[in-house]
Amino acid sequence: MIHYRAMALLVLMAPSVARAQQRDTTRADSARADSTRVHRLPTQVVTASRLAGADERTPAQIDKIEIKNLPPGPADAANALVRLPGVSAFDDQGTPAQPTLEVRGFNVSPVVGVPQGVSVFLDGVRVNEADAQEVNFDLLPMDAVDRAQLIRGPATLYGKNTLAGALLLFTQRGEQAPVLSGEFNVGSFGAYGATISAGGATHGIDAFLSATGYSETGWRDQSAIKERQLFLNLGHRHDSTDIAFSVLYADDDIQEPGSLPQSWLDVDRQLNYTGGDFYAPRLVHLALRGQTLFGAGVLRASLFYRHLDAEQYNVNVEAPSSDAFIDNASYGLTAEWSAALPAWSKPLALTVGGEVSRSDVTETIYARLTSDTAVHIPPACDPGSGLCADVYVPETDAALFAQANWQFTPDVSLTLAARGDWVHLPFQDLVDSANSATSDYAHLSPLVGVNFALSSTLRGYATIGGGFRAPAPVELGCASPTAPCPLPYALGDDPPLKPVTLTSYELGADWDPAGGSTLEGSLFFSDVHDEILFAASTNTAGYFVNVPRTQRAGAELSGTLALPHGLRASASYTYLLATYQSTGLLSSQIPAPDSIKPGSVFPLSPRDRVTFTFGASQVLGASVLDEEIGMNAVSTQYVRGDDANVEPPLPGYAVWRLRVAWQREHFGVALAVRNLFDHVFSSFATYGDNPVGPPGGPPSDSTERFYTPAAPRAVTFSVTISR
Repeated sequence: MIHYRAMALLVLMAPSVARAQQRDTTRADSARADSTRVHRLPTQVVTASRLAGADERTPAQIDKIEIKNLPPGPADAANALVRLPGVSAFDDQGTPAQPTLEVRGFNVSPVVGVPQGVSVFLDGVRVNEADAQEVNFDLLPMDAVDRAQLIRGPATLYGKNTLAGALLLFTQRGEQAPVLSGEFNVGSFGAYGATISAGGATHGIDAFLSATGYSETGWRDQSAIKERQLFLNLGHRHDSTDIAFSVLYADDDIQEPGSLPQSWLDVDRQLNYTGGDFYAPRLVHLALRGQTLFGAGVLRASLFYRHLDAEQYNVNVEAPSSDAFIDNASYGLTAEWSAALPAWSKPLALTVGGEVSRSDVTETIYARLTSDTAVHIPPACDPGSGLCADVYVPETDAALFAQANWQFTPDVSLTLAARGDWVHLPFQDLVDSANSATSDYAHLSPLVGVNFALSSTLRGYATIGGGFRAPAPVELGCASPTAPCPLPYALGDDPPLKPVTLTSYELGADWDPAGGSTLEGSLFFSDVHDEILFAASTNTAGYFVNVPRTQRAGAELSGTLALPHGLRASASYTYLLATYQSTGLLSSQIPAPDSIKPGSVFPLSPRDRVTFTFGASQVLGASVLDEEIGMNAVSTQYVRGDDANVEPPLPGYAVWRLRVAWQREHFGVALAVRNLFDHVFSSFATYGDNPVGPPGGPPSDSTERFYTPAAPRAVTFSVTISR
């Protein structure tokens, strides 16, 4: 296959927030939402918590993401996040279950090979996978998520990968009033699904259960999706103690049609260039968490076990196909203590804690002969079994962290934070022990911030913080430009990569006048050293490399307007400039290799991003009718592989959506339309060789642009029944 998935598979075949968003940069409501969960514990005002989220005194922009009204489907998390200011998405896999999101110029993605700059947590447990730090959106239990936050910036307490921010997901608990509900939906492209939820509490014991199934045949050839999830939360609340145990099981099967050469796209956008790619993960996620009064504060802890077992199959043109089996087993403990203490007669909110985890990563990769032209197993592979790589990485991570907020005047507070991380990565080649090696990384990430109130309705903040990302096992195994990894058959000990470090500066404010309207804005600048990027030296080979310096700079402006008669509106504009600040060479399939230089703009990073939503709610007797229309738009962006910015960019586009919902007590119906005006566009493009030529031939040796066509208009109809 000639699309970016194939390029990612050079190292390790890999994987593959929901429900309507509401902008909230006032940094309020988070603590209140959390305090409703533990009724008997005293309110603790703490600027940030590694396990419980952040409150209004955290010096950062925080998006509170509502999760009640998004259309059902495999892209719930992406659909919620992409409506936030400054968040854009592209689809190189050709499936809505595996989008790549960009936040402030950094990516969070299920694709191996994409540098990951956002950390994601489920009830305090990191869900960035151990092999390549990727995030599998299809494995997030969005139907069980109760609240979510996106904390922008380095967010010191949250550790590695938190360069652009941390996404925090918190699941539902059973409440005193028992709930039983079912949502059933059908839609375009053979889509159908159902979610059954039940919850309740009695005598201090609470439970919540959610079961979800979703399938669709897809709008392109061989693009079906099947997702199955089961989530259970069991809890016990008593006096000053709260404890909960959660179980998540997911079993998915996702076909990946990928991108199309221009000559194929011009014939039929539904075609599949190399049919047969799929990602099939199975996940077991167990977590025990709790909190109790301890001394003058609250002690929280979380213990987890997470096991991902996946197969990634990738069909290739004129080369053997790749069949990878990934086994990630992780377990660990996080503990923290939070308290409100007096300091020189002024309130001091303090959090201190630590975490330790172990991840056992196993990668086994085979070459498969699947075409007449792929007649030879690569020399690096066993000619009998096709075994090309068998790697084991027992990674250990440990960290200590602390954050304090001192309210030294009624209008001004100072926040100081620091986190020290240690990462131990023994790379063991089970085929050739001579390739084995061990890498260790240690880094201290500090943060200094100030919050200030200019009036009762106008507040601001300023912050300087540091971030850190250690190389992932897959990046360490493929980091030699003199020996690029072919089809990922050459994982082994390569020259060590440096860790990514970041220093970020941010200034922001939010205005909350009477009447429910808001206006928020921020300016940010990030200076990045030794960023790890993927250099594709050929169609089916490449390596990871450190780029000495890069930068992200931008401005975000967003607002909501509360109107009479049940009307509402919101809009945002983001300017983002993600650039290289070093001179170097990143190869691609463009005939002449691309040189990067200071000022070169990152591919697939649009400068301008706009969101708009207009809605209305009317009470009709005992029922409520709600309508909403919204739009996301991005400007032009350079194509992947055009790091020198010399080729025509990918055109900008705007996508509209519509939702109409009617609810009457225990019954509701909803109609959702995506890509309302059936706009024809592509969110992703790259360069690659097309030896097949146009559909039906003749063969060619030309280099073409490969595009991932966006899905046409899709309609989903849902029925909800509850009691």
